Amino acid sequence: MKEKSQFSRRDFMKSSALASTAILGAGTIVGCSEPSTGETIPLRQFLGKLSTESMGVTGLLFSQLGYEPNLPIRVVVRLPERLLLSDQAVCSLVPENGEKTIKNPCTYWGELWGSHWWIAEFASPTAEGEYAIEVLDGGSVVYADSGLLVKKGILWDSTIEWSSVDMLERRKHFTKVGAGWQDAGSLWVESPAQSGMVISLEELLEKSRDKFDAAFIQRIYDQIIVGCDYLVMTQKKAKELGYADGTFTHDLHGHEHDILPNDANKAVVALMRAVRLLPDEYQR
Repeated sequence: MKEKSQFSRRDFMKSSALASTAILGAGTIVGCSEPSTGETIPLRQFLGKLSTESMGVTGLLFSQLGYEPNLPIRVVVRLPERLLLSDQAVCSLVPENGEKTIKNPCTYWGELWGSHWWIAEFASPTAEGEYAIEVLDGGSVVYADSGLLVKKGILWDSTIEWSSVDMLERRKHFTKVGAGWQDAGSLWVESPAQSGMVISLEELLEKSRDKFDAAFIQRIYDQIIVGCDYLVMTQKKAKELGYADGTFTHDLHGHEHDILPNDANKAVVALMRAVRLLPDEYQR
C-alpha cells in the first residue's frame, strides 16, 4: 500500500497482551503507548487515590486502529473500585498540533466482570491528527495515554492488508491440495467461499487499485491465482467423477458429489474476471 501501515502485526499483539480489553461498544481496543502531554505516566499506571500495586486490573481503552472524522469517539476507563474516580472526573483529547483541547465528562457506567467502568464520549471531532488522552480528577491528571488517531479512511487503510492477502497467505497451506484457503477453521474448502474470496480480491483491483503500491497488487494477483487454481481443481474432479462438462464439485474433502448450480455460477464469475484482470504473464 502507498502509505505505511499505522501499526504492525507485532505491535498489535504486544499491545493486546499488555492491557485489558472491554466489550463496551464497537471497536473498543486498548491503547498502549506513552503519553505525550503533561507528567509522564508509565503504561497502565493509575495515579489516583491508590497505587496500581495495591489494585486489580486497570485500563484506559480506545480504538487502537483509529477513528474516522465526524464519527463518535468513546474512551473507557477500567478500575477495580468505584471510589477511585469521582463524579467530577473529565476526559480530555489533547491535539498534538496544539489546537484546542476537547473535554467531556467521564461518566460512571457500572460494574461488570469484577471491575468498575467509566465512559467519555466525544460526538464527532472533525480535525484529523493524533490526540493524547488525559483523565483528570480534582484538577490532576490521574490517567493518560497517547496515539488516538483521527483520519479519513483510517479503518480501511489499517485493516485491508491483514483482512485480505495477509490472512490468505497464512491459510492457503492448510488445504492439503496446494490451492485454495482453509474455510472457517474446518477441514472443508467449499467452492462458493473460494469464489467469493476471489471475487472480493478482484473488486479490490477494479475499485481501489490506485490506493495500493505495486508489491501489494502483486500479492493480490498471487492470491487470485491460489483461489482460481482450487476452482479449476473442483471442475476437474467433477469431470473425473463423470459429471457433465462445466460442473464444479462443492469441495475436495468429502463433498465431491455435491453438485450445486450456485457453485458453478460463482466460479464462472470469479474465473472470467480473473482472465480480464490478471496481467499477461499469468495467462496459461
